Amino acid sequence: MEKNYSILDGKIMLLFLLPFPSFNNEGETKMKKGIILTSILLLVAIIFICAIPFTVTPPEDTRVILEHNHETYIAPSCFQQAEITNYIEDSNLKKAKELGYVEESSCTETALEPVKKPIVWNVLVKLNLIESPWN
Repeated sequence: MEKNYSILDGKIMLLFLLPFPSFNNEGETKMKKGIILTSILLLVAIIFICAIPFTVTPPEDTRVILEHNHETYIAPSCFQQAEITNYIEDSNLKKAKELGYVEESSCTETALEPVKKPIVWNVLVKLNLIESPWN
């Protein structure tokens, strides 16, 4: 009696669509455990990067307006309602902190509050693929 063999009769292991050579049962078991462990670790890493929020603070180059008479800084979105004098300067958050200036109002404090976002969001902001909430 002649036996017909097909390509589906053999055991083929795929990882990322690449075939591995056939091993004995002990080797196959170790490889399966390795593939399962690697898959679980990748899944955990993806969840960690995409889902778990971290506190992200405004970058140092965030635009603010310095009010030198009152030694305060103002978020651009709060400029219209701020109490200002003629002694103002367009600057960044780093310079305002170096000068020891404080927020002009609760509006500025709220506008420059840290936010909780996943790591992937922060990376996308740094790559200028999405807009920062502090712009």
